[in-house]
Amino acid sequence: MSGFTLGRGSRPRCNWKDKFKVLASDTLNATNESFLQLAATRFETSEKETSATLEQKVIAIDETVKPVKDLIQTMNEHLRALEVKREVAYGELMQIANLSMRGT
Repeated sequence: MSGFTLGRGSRPRCNWKDKFKVLASDTLNATNESFLQLAATRFETSEKETSATLEQKVIAIDETVKPVKDLIQTMNEHLRALEVKREVAYGELMQIANLSMRGT
């Protein structure tokens, strides 16, 4: 018989200490396993929520920055056009300066 010992008078006696240890160990193992499963589930849920939140923040930042980006791009295009006009005007001025130096 498991968990029983023979004591005086050959009557079976229950070994409560060993039974309690086994029950406590089983309970602890089950509790640990349950805790680990719960922690894994919560971690996975938290990770998904964080990922979704990060994606939302990236979209929000992109939407906030887009008008500034568009404005900078437009200004850059205008600056290029102005630079082309400036180069043409400078070339014309140099021609006028050269002609006036020859004429004098």
